[in-house]
Amino acid sequence: MDFAGIERARALLHDSIPVTRLVPADSLAQASAADVYLKLENEAPTSSFKCRGALHTLCQQARRGPVAGVVTSSTGNHGAAIAWAARRMGVPALIFLPQHPNPVKRARIAQQGARFVEAGRDLEESREHAARYAAEQGWFLVVDGQDEDLTAGAATIGRDHGAGLRFTRRSALTGVGFAMLLSGCAGEEQAPVSGTQEALSTNNGLS
Repeated sequence: MDFAGIERARALLHDSIPVTRLVPADSLAQASAADVYLKLENEAPTSSFKCRGALHTLCQQARRGPVAGVVTSSTGNHGAAIAWAARRMGVPALIFLPQHPNPVKRARIAQQGARFVEAGRDLEESREHAARYAAEQGWFLVVDGQDEDLTAGAATIGRDHGAGLRFTRRSALTGVGFAMLLSGCAGEEQAPVSGTQEALSTNNGLS
């Protein structure tokens, strides 16, 4: 993944995913003696940044050839994003969830029109079920955290997070699960810098 790839992903997603707001966080700014802003990805479709990578991945796969269906495993947010992207593209989707999933996240998947199956004691076992189904049915398998197209889509968050702002030094703190968002934002910083901006370090500040 390189900066040019992230720019292509941004152009592809432009008409489908609105730029989410970047708002001042006054209490955090006071505590840190720095200008702090929050990127409100909860305003994105499916209430998570995951929709960026999901739609980008399906679009890229469709360019490579026909997509009969898409299957993945998830504990919630990734599954909802794949379901949303599949519905936009008119592709059937099946989401494998570990047993006893979060009911709110399960409902989000259902709201997007995807089928889901509770199979596996944990995410790893659900992933094995998804892989077997993909192989048997000839469907496209998406593995969260292991697809470069997912990461490039996630990185588009970094292409609009500084719009209209200028910094002498920046730090981005991201939540880390499979580290896809972290990798994407780090990749985004391959972009040329200008003005008084010196650098951006992407720190594992949240887990």
